[in-house]
Amino acid sequence: MSHLVSITTDDVRFPTSLELDGSDAVNVDPDYSAAYVTIRTDAGDEGHGFVFTCGRGNDVVTHAIDTYAQLLIGRNTEELIFDLGAASKRLVHDSQLRWLGPEKGVSQMACGALINALWDIRARREGKPLWLLLSTMSPEEIVDVVDFTHIRDSLDPARALTSSSAAASARRTASPHSRPAATPLTRRHRGGWDTATRSSCVSARRQPPTASP
Repeated sequence: MSHLVSITTDDVRFPTSLELDGSDAVNVDPDYSAAYVTIRTDAGDEGHGFVFTCGRGNDVVTHAIDTYAQLLIGRNTEELIFDLGAASKRLVHDSQLRWLGPEKGVSQMACGALINALWDIRARREGKPLWLLLSTMSPEEIVDVVDFTHIRDSLDPARALTSSSAAASARRTASPHSRPAATPLTRRHRGGWDTATRSSCVSARRQPPTASP
């Protein structure tokens, strides 16, 4: 049995607006950034999660993560990572912090980063990448982690379990040759985006990136 002993955040930014990397009709001058969180346990586990922003306000999300993190510090690790549905509800439905959201904007992003980090701990413990962990979970486990609060009118737990069970059955009988090889997904805005991203990452290793005002 272990417990969460520290949750730290980093305000990570890249000045992509200088050459309009990743810009589009809506995001006209983004400094693509991430509010990054690391959860550590007294057993040596580490879980990492992050959510993206467009620059200004990244510090707001980071501070929100710090606030929500206080709901998790000292909690039993196993209870959290093996009941991630309940862990999510603990954050989203906190009786006081829910006044700030609870499921939209900064609050939603902060909770999402923390839940992602808990999923990361679970996947690392099982020695699997997260996509593989999710694909091998039972239908009951999948349904259990879903919050049906706002979708129950269209999809309730019973119907979700029936659908998930049918999909799991089909997956078990599928030929290994019919399963597509995993392909890395990349978001592409314009030519040079990947090259610019790699270049920015290399530069960031050498010196702190310029933060948005």
